[in-house]
Amino acid sequence: MDGIDRRAGSMVRLAAAAGALDLVGARVAGRHGLVAEPLRLAAPAAIPRPVVLAAWGTALSGPWLVGVGLGALAVAADGGREAAGRAICVLGWLRLAGVLAEPVTWGRRRPRWTVLMSGGHVVLAIALIRSRAATSSRR
Repeated sequence: MDGIDRRAGSMVRLAAAAGALDLVGARVAGRHGLVAEPLRLAAPAAIPRPVVLAAWGTALSGPWLVGVGLGALAVAADGGREAAGRAICVLGWLRLAGVLAEPVTWGRRRPRWTVLMSGGHVVLAIALIRSRAATSSRR
């Protein structure tokens, strides 16, 4: 085609998908009382909910501050910054570890259909990890 790189903007789209899934996950988790308990560690109850959402996340969403950082890194990576691509790969590994450490992922919390949302997070984490190879191959 006329020299258009179809992958341009792919990191931003991937970050937007992760952000959208985090927003939906936070909403569902709030509705069903699914607090984040990775490896049975929970945020203290005295911490206000907005702080927990921003810094800790829920059982179905990552911390919102990480999502904001992912968006900024995605813009930088699509601009050709190699270090941003490496940082996105690291965030992908962290997302994967966080999802796999949650009891919700393994069906230990109700409702059980939320495992599907965890599956979406796993797919997005793998895409973030693999995105480093895609940005490296563009050069």
